[in-house]
Amino acid sequence: MAGMFPTNKEITVFGNTIRFPGVTEDGEYTNGDFNNPATPPSYIDAETQNLILHNLNNLIAQLGGTANNTDKDQLAALFTVAATALRGVQRDSRGRAKVAAPLEDDDIARKAEIDAEAKTRSDDDIAISTSLSNHTHNKDNPHGVTKAQVGLGNVDNTADKDKSVKSAATCSGNAASATKWQTARNINGMSVQGDTDRVNYAVCSTAAGTQAKACDCAGFALVTGAEITVKFKNTNTQANPTLNVNGTGAKVIYYRGAAIAAGNLAANRTYTFRYNGTQYELVGDINTDTNTTYSNATQFANGLMSAADKKKLDGITTYSEATASAAGLMSATDKSRLNNNYVTASNFGSSSGYIKYSNGLLLQWGAITSGASVVFPIAYKTACFPIGDWICTNTPGEAGDHMASYSLTGFTYVYGVPNANSKITWIVIGY
Repeated sequence: MAGMFPTNKEITVFGNTIRFPGVTEDGEYTNGDFNNPATPPSYIDAETQNLILHNLNNLIAQLGGTANNTDKDQLAALFTVAATALRGVQRDSRGRAKVAAPLEDDDIARKAEIDAEAKTRSDDDIAISTSLSNHTHNKDNPHGVTKAQVGLGNVDNTADKDKSVKSAATCSGNAASATKWQTARNINGMSVQGDTDRVNYAVCSTAAGTQAKACDCAGFALVTGAEITVKFKNTNTQANPTLNVNGTGAKVIYYRGAAIAAGNLAANRTYTFRYNGTQYELVGDINTDTNTTYSNATQFANGLMSAADKKKLDGITTYSEATASAAGLMSATDKSRLNNNYVTASNFGSSSGYIKYSNGLLLQWGAITSGASVVFPIAYKTACFPIGDWICTNTPGEAGDHMASYSLTGFTYVYGVPNANSKITWIVIGY
């Protein structure tokens, strides 16, 4: 084995050849075999001992100590968690090691020096940013630029009110005294020349039964993209109506890809149309419901409230919210039950009923006087189980009477001996 482990040598002792100091093939010392003299223990030779002691002396001296042969703690004392010169570095209980403040470029940097350097750089950055911002916002000509440098000496300083308009005779047409555009332009379907207000709005008074609707709008021109907003005095009663604005030609009116239906253009309502080059397209959506008359509401149809129902509503006494101890919109008992997830029983006639809890548990009971099939008032969703059945008659029930073939919706009752006077009561629980 490499390192400080010794290597065996063969020596002769009293005529016998032995291996000294008797280490293993790896150079490790062994205790030998005390039961076998042929396997003796190893010796610690002087060279090995001296080698160990020399290394310890050199290590102690390297760490700033002085070796002696009496102090068993002399080596351990040379290691410390403090930043001490010529001492071994020992980590503290949290794994940290301390070093002295760095002096050379390749010394170990400490957190204090790193934090200080980071703060210095941050302060420098702030100072530079502040200086740059102050300079940017300085309006006092910090660079001392002169008017000659920017060419202000070449600028005519005459006030605008004192300047004359030169070469007015070179203007063509009426540009010097224009009150309108030289050539009219079409803007959104309106011919505009700048001398008259134009609005894309018209009122149509065509009779309801006339399919060809017409209206006037001064300046309107029928071009692709032209827009016109029209208020209709009468509801159209003819399908496929057309619209002729300002005598520009009758064009069919479309809504959602089809010719508009009768009744869709309601009286006293305003609609916007845009011409697509072929027909007018109604912009947006329309409300085709023109019914303003409603009958009284019922349990199955919406409507207005009847006078009788209004009287009932007005006669209802105002109550405060119920509590578990005081009645209100419901009794205090029912409020307490509701707070405890309890639902009271509900009857189905005089011979059956149920109790249903908020957790899904459902208890049902009933009675039959004839027949053999029973349908539960409320069908179970998952499972149900009969608790018992009884026969209440003038004559005791026969042997073999029992509930059979029960399902989530009901059961079949089997009579041992049918009795026309039999009355069977039953209870089923489930969820």
